Amino acid sequence: DDALAAYEALLRGGTAPSDIAFAGESAGGGLAIATLVNARDHGLPLPAAAFVMSPYADLTLAGTTMETKREADPLLSREALQARVTDYTSGQDAALGLISPIFADLSGLPPLIIQAGTHEVLLDDAVRLAQQAATADVEVTLDITPGVPHVFQAYYPILDEAAAALDRAGQLLSAHLASAERVTGERKGRTQGMNRARQRSTVDSSTPRSAAACLFVPPSAQASTIFARSARYWAVFARLVPTGSAAPAPPPPAPAPLWARPIGAASSSPASHWSAKLAPPNWTPT
Repeated sequence: DDALAAYEALLRGGTAPSDIAFAGESAGGGLAIATLVNARDHGLPLPAAAFVMSPYADLTLAGTTMETKREADPLLSREALQARVTDYTSGQDAALGLISPIFADLSGLPPLIIQAGTHEVLLDDAVRLAQQAATADVEVTLDITPGVPHVFQAYYPILDEAAAALDRAGQLLSAHLASAERVTGERKGRTQGMNRARQRSTVDSSTPRSAAACLFVPPSAQASTIFARSARYWAVFARLVPTGSAAPAPPPPAPAPLWARPIGAASSSPASHWSAKLAPPNWTPT
C-alpha cells in the first residue's frame, strides 16, 4: 500500500507514467512487481518498465534453488528467509499474489528486466518470475550472471560483472522509456488533433509533466536502485552523468561483504572465490 501510495503521489504531481520506472532489489524486487500488479488492479496507468535484481518473489520458499544453491549462496538460506516470512505476511497467506507475485496474474504489466546471479538460493524466483511474465505475454528480459551472489550489483565499484549488468539494464531502460514516451506522444498527438477538430476554441488543460521522476523500492544505503529521468538526465545506481558533460567522480567503494575473506585466505567454501575479487588488501572481518 505504501509503494502504491508513492506511485499515486507521483501521478497526482503531474509526472507522466511514461517517465517512471520501478526498481527494487531482493524483497524490494518482489515489492516492485507486486506494486505493478496492485497499480494495474486499481486501474492506474502503468510505468514504462521495471528493473528487479535478485527478486524475492515467492515467500512460500518453493523454489528448487533453495536447496540446489544452498552451498553456493554465501548470504541467504531457507532458514534465514523463513524466520522473517511472518513479519511480512502478518497472518496472511504467503501465496497471495500481492505477497508473492510469482503467483500473481502478471498480464498487462510493462516490460520487465530481471537480473540474478547463479550463486543464490533465490535464483529460481527470478527464473520462475520471468516464465510467469512470458506466459502472460509480458515483454521480459532475464539476465543471469554466473558465479555471483545475491544482489551482486551493489558492488559495482569493485566488481566488473556488477558494473556490466547495470550497464545492460540501463541500456534496456533507456529503450523502454524512449519507447513509452514515443507511444505516449503519438497518443497525445492523436487526442489533441481530435480535440482541435471538435473544439477549436478549447484550451488544452492537461496536467503539466514534471521534469523527472524517481521511485525507490526500497531505499537503502548500499543497494538502492535509483531511476530518474528527464530530457537531459539519467540516474542509475547513483551513477549520474548529465548528457554532454564529463562523468562525475566515482562514488566511494562499497564495503566488502561480511562473507569476504582476506586475499590469500585458504578456504574451500564459496566465499574463497569471492575473496580475490571483493576483499581489499589486508582486509579482515570485524
